[in-house]
This record gives sequence, structure tokens and C-alpha cells, in this order.
Amino acid sequence: MSPYVVFSYLMALWNTLIFPCVTIPSNWKYCFNDWDGWLYPEIQRGWEIYQNPYSIYQEERDKLDK
Repeated sequence: MSPYVVFSYLMALWNTLIFPCVTIPSNWKYCFNDWDGWLYPEIQRGWEIYQNPYSIYQEERDKLDK
């Protein structure tokens, strides 16, 4: 993976998760709450998609193939 791709992912993470919480202090209690409910499952899902890109919409493909 090139350094540019890693940098791009880090910037996307910063712009969507960190920056909005830092700019408005009242958001702190909402931004860093319940990560196990939304962030960790999405990281796991993203890793699975990265490892096997054909797994996207696999359930739908299986239903269409029947």
C-alpha cells in the first residue's frame, strides 16, 4: 500500500471523526461514546471487504442466483 493511500485514509479519518469533535467542544460527549456499537464493527467490516472485495453484496448475489 502506498504512503499516499495511507495518508488519504488518515485524512479521511481525521476529517470525519476527529475534526468535528475538536472544533465544537460540546460534541466531545457524543463523538467518543459507544465506539463498540458503531466504530469497531465498521472497522471489522471494512477489513473483511479489504481482504475479500467480492464479499460486498454477497447475500444479494446468492439470492439472485437461486
